[in-house]
Amino acid sequence: MEPMRASRGMRECVLGDAFSEEAEAARLTRLRGTGEAKRPYQAYGKARAGRVVARFDLRYARGEQWEGMLIDYLKLRPIEYTGHQRILLPTTEYLITLKGVWLDALLDLLQDERIRYFQQYHPWFFHIPPEGEPIIQEILIESRHGDLTAAHRA
Repeated sequence: MEPMRASRGMRECVLGDAFSEEAEAARLTRLRGTGEAKRPYQAYGKARAGRVVARFDLRYARGEQWEGMLIDYLKLRPIEYTGHQRILLPTTEYLITLKGVWLDALLDLLQDERIRYFQQYHPWFFHIPPEGEPIIQEILIESRHGDLTAAHRA
């Protein structure tokens, strides 16, 4: 599906089938590059031992960062965990929802402020991780103040 441009942001959904398979494969090949192979997938970037992490960012399936700013751990409110398929990360400005599988592995790292970034999965760009490893299939960002142009859905 072709990215839709908003005034301050970009919306992209990796789910759905609005185009033919050939057109979608051609688009994804352009995005990944013809000579590039799939990369190993990791749902998060972990900070090195002994290193303090004050913020984290969100990366879409292709690896680009969210056009917003880095999210401060200090602005994070109590995390809501609704089973291994969804984590809600409320901040003072946004409500960030991570949807996927085996996300419970992220909780301790989040609590200890050890995560540098979250990476969305797409089968065209990444190899399937081993069973039991977390996979973030969707990142949903909603503004808490009603500013929909700053909200994203990847």
